[in-house]
Amino acid sequence: METNSHWKKFMLNPAEYLAGSMGLLVGFIGMLITVLAGYYTRGHLDGVVDMHLGKQFSLLAQTEEVFLVWIITFLALFISAKIISKTSFRIIDLLGTLAIARIPLILLLPISYFCVPSEEVLKKLTDTSHQIAFSEVAPLLVIGIVSFVFIAWVCVLMYNAFCTSCNVKGKNALISFIIAMLAAEILSKIIFRYIF
Repeated sequence: METNSHWKKFMLNPAEYLAGSMGLLVGFIGMLITVLAGYYTRGHLDGVVDMHLGKQFSLLAQTEEVFLVWIITFLALFISAKIISKTSFRIIDLLGTLAIARIPLILLLPISYFCVPSEEVLKKLTDTSHQIAFSEVAPLLVIGIVSFVFIAWVCVLMYNAFCTSCNVKGKNALISFIIAMLAAEILSKIIFRYIF
């Protein structure tokens, strides 16, 4: 019973178990795997908490995308933590735990890739004169539900990484986290619009 409790706690807040250089190493490896998963599935993680399939990018562009989002998210949460935290914290802890928090997206990329409906079904969705069978749109429902679960999980992991790594909690932590995430999302979209 206690093992299940530790496992559940780890799945929601790995920052309590992995921090410092080990956390950064695990997170870095996770980001490299995410780059490869994105490259082979044409998946793009070009925002703090979003994912979509698109055109094939080069391996270098895919790497830039993953690492830029990580750095943008880190900077937004670092500034937020500096404003509200009453204690000092280690930059390496926040960097590592934020990288670890995005690891579940590795699984979302292939799931989305294999559930994408055909071009024919996508055309039917935009043309109201065609009737669409449930079996044709079921993959879209699967992608939607699975994406929501994974993105919610990543948000929980990022919030816990922020709170644990920066020694913050309560209403101020939640509000500053939300503001920082929105700022990071907007900034990442602006940057990627000009880069890619």
